[in-house]
Amino acid sequence: MTELLNLGLIDDTSSIQKKNGTTCFIDPQTGARYLSYNNGYVRRETRGPRRIYQLNKTRTSYEYYESLDKHLPFRQRVLESSEKARFDIIVNAVVSYRNRFSV
Repeated sequence: MTELLNLGLIDDTSSIQKKNGTTCFIDPQTGARYLSYNNGYVRRETRGPRRIYQLNKTRTSYEYYESLDKHLPFRQRVLESSEKARFDIIVNAVVSYRNRFSV
């Protein structure tokens, strides 16, 4: 958590979010909000046209479709049960997002 505050992120967790186990941070440089959910998801919400991006890693799994008689791939999110792991994802996402849009 201290890494997030060292990056200048502001804790903007509401009382309802806190009750649900969600933590919200705002990046004052980009205006993006980063949310860490108790269920393992990590998301970034951008301002302007509001868009929400999932930041969790993905893995490819295969599901068998009987009607097609084949296994087809699909992408599955890797959920992080550890709060520290979710905060690490946010730290990496903040640095990457700032580097992408810095002038």
